[in-house]
Amino acid sequence: MRQLGLTWSCNARANLDYDTLKELRDNGLRLLLVGFESDNQQILDNIQKRAKIEVARKFMKHCKDLGIKVHGTFIIGLPVETKETIEDTVSLPRS
Repeated sequence: MRQLGLTWSCNARANLDYDTLKELRDNGLRLLLVGFESDNQQILDNIQKRAKIEVARKFMKHCKDLGIKVHGTFIIGLPVETKETIEDTVSLPRS
């Protein structure tokens, strides 16, 4: 894509490793759309997201280091959500 002078975006899970992200960026990737859903592990487990908070945070660090923008999506009001789990979720994009 880069050879064509194009930049592009796509959907992704928050578990891509550094080398994959670098390869994508080097080939014109500019933005990833990622469904984080929540920043609380219990909530993610309850909705069977099969995602780990620490993996998502590492993913975000890699994206930041590589200059890849991330458009994150979140869900507020999932089953058994509390004020505290909502506060976890809304604090993630700010960090």
